[in-house]
Amino acid sequence: MRLYISRITNSPGCPTLDFKKPVAAGMFWETRELVCSVCDLIAYQGINIRHPYRGGQWPCTDFRIEPHPVGGFAISCEMPEFVS
Repeated sequence: MRLYISRITNSPGCPTLDFKKPVAAGMFWETRELVCSVCDLIAYQGINIRHPYRGGQWPCTDFRIEPHPVGGFAISCEMPEFVS
């Protein structure tokens, strides 16, 4: 399932990211240079999600930069199947 970053919160130790399904609900960056920098950093650090029942770390993959409906660019990634 492909979801869009909707919020980034700086927590001690590591940032927390929230995701939404429609691209319109996602964050956007005004320039391609800026969104590329953010996307590269997130992809380098990686995003792992814990399965609510089985535990373990499940990676998010295939980070993409896409046009945002209000202008600018959004970042999406492919989430593990159990995320809804």
